[in-house]
Amino acid sequence: MRKFTIYIILLFLAFQIHIKGQTNNEFENKEDQLFLIKKNNGIEIIGKIISDDGREILIITKSIGNYS
Repeated sequence: MRKFTIYIILLFLAFQIHIKGQTNNEFENKEDQLFLIKKNNGIEIIGKIISDDGREILIITKSIGNYS
């Protein structure tokens, strides 16, 4: 019975280590990143993404200002 308890505890610890390994901090801070967007007509826009609703992206740029 004691070995069974030890195996169960080790099993739970193994799953918790695996769950903590799933986090990725690379994409959490999108507000500070600049993105390059290339449109189909050849225009390239560099700026920060303010909002993205799946249909439209609102970008703030240095030269244009807010661009949708």
